[in-house]
Amino acid sequence: VFWCDWGKNIDIGLATACKEIKNVLWEDCDIIHGSSINIAISCGQWADIHDIRYQRIHIEYTKGTEKPVLQKNDEELYESDGITIIPTLIRITDQRRNWQGNIASELEEPKIRNIEFDSIYLHVDEEIDQVPAITIEKCIERSDFANISIQNVFMNGKPFDTSSISIS
Repeated sequence: VFWCDWGKNIDIGLATACKEIKNVLWEDCDIIHGSSINIAISCGQWADIHDIRYQRIHIEYTKGTEKPVLQKNDEELYESDGITIIPTLIRITDQRRNWQGNIASELEEPKIRNIEFDSIYLHVDEEIDQVPAITIEKCIERSDFANISIQNVFMNGKPFDTSSISIS
């Protein structure tokens, strides 16, 4: 069970200063609260990310989800603006992120391949009229994105149309 008030829930994150990340299975997971992105792959450096599978993931989108606010001191109170945010469902990107000692070269080719999403169930409160977004964003021309499959996604029991998803 995942709950995230700030950031990403299920995340292969930006710190990918390694040869590869492979053979990862996320199965039978419940995401009960998200604030930014519910499922993310972010190849921020040079890893070959491959053979990753997400299977039978249940994700809740509730009316009471509001944008996170960074509390600056103990006296500061949270003041709600009453606006519900809709965390991104899936985001895959190769956007660069460098840390001291782990500087990614523009000559390196991040790879994100053989990624499978199967049986993703969205449970969305009736009051929410926005559709959760799926974003696949290729920022580096040399990157290799291949075999990304998103199938059997349902929103409140009805098929969720993923046919128009493309890499931009």
